Amino acid sequence: MQVNIKDIIVKKRARKDEGDLTTLMESLDKIGQLNPIILNSKMELIAGFRRLTAAKKLGWTKINATIIEIHDKADMLAIEIDENVQRLAFDDADLAEAYKKLQKLRRKNIFVRIWLWIKAFFKKLFSKKEAKTEVKQEES
Repeated sequence: MQVNIKDIIVKKRARKDEGDLTTLMESLDKIGQLNPIILNSKMELIAGFRRLTAAKKLGWTKINATIIEIHDKADMLAIEIDENVQRLAFDDADLAEAYKKLQKLRRKNIFVRIWLWIKAFFKKLFSKKEAKTEVKQEES
């Protein structure tokens, strides 16, 4: 569900340093928010401080959130810790391989680019012919 950022209450956090938000902000701006922040029904932030901070810096007024019914401070802290600890980063070899695949997908070979250009050309050509045919039919 989408919530107004201005309504979110941020209390003392376990994480003191939000770190560099540049790449997170770029991701949010380009791809959008993939994971919701977590709030309780009082609109208190439980998890997602970095996402919330990045969204604020981007000028967002709303953010996707999951609201859970929990108010016990120990349980809220346990969820905050768990959400941050359970994320497993790529190891160097997996990350390098993933970027290599991404680069191949983004850099299509010359034959694929020519084929895509030909398809686009004929699609555009036939859409113009269809438009002219429709105009002629309307005139008659």
